[in-house]
Amino acid sequence: MRRRVIILVCELILVSVGVHFARYVILHRLPVTDLPISQVSTAASQSLTVASGANPIVGKNYTINSVNYFDNGSWAIVNVQPINNYASPATIIMRKQADSYRTVLDPGSNFSSNSVQNLPTPVLYYLNSHSLVSDSTTAAGL
Repeated sequence: MRRRVIILVCELILVSVGVHFARYVILHRLPVTDLPISQVSTAASQSLTVASGANPIVGKNYTINSVNYFDNGSWAIVNVQPINNYASPATIIMRKQADSYRTVLDPGSNFSSNSVQNLPTPVLYYLNSHSLVSDSTTAAGL
């Protein structure tokens, strides 16, 4: 009898760990580390502007602080930091189409809940967990 109880407890622990792992996989990003930043730097430059109106250049006008990939590289969240304070730091949401990334949401530091409602769950979870989503009524000043 005691052996059955021990086996049952071990099975419950394994199931619990499995459920928590599955929840993590679903709700959190699984980073893809073998994708080069150059894949997103061109799209990032095209979505940013400098005072002259030209596209900024990575390393000259801004740096890429981090890139978080989701859904096997289908989505990317890029965090950029301007050099010489020409603008505020920004987050860019991108989606891979064909062989290149396209900006889905323009650079910003906060996105309305309406603008992110159609994003995949892992992307939305990342934005919410980093306080990058605001209630649309709050964002509109209501």
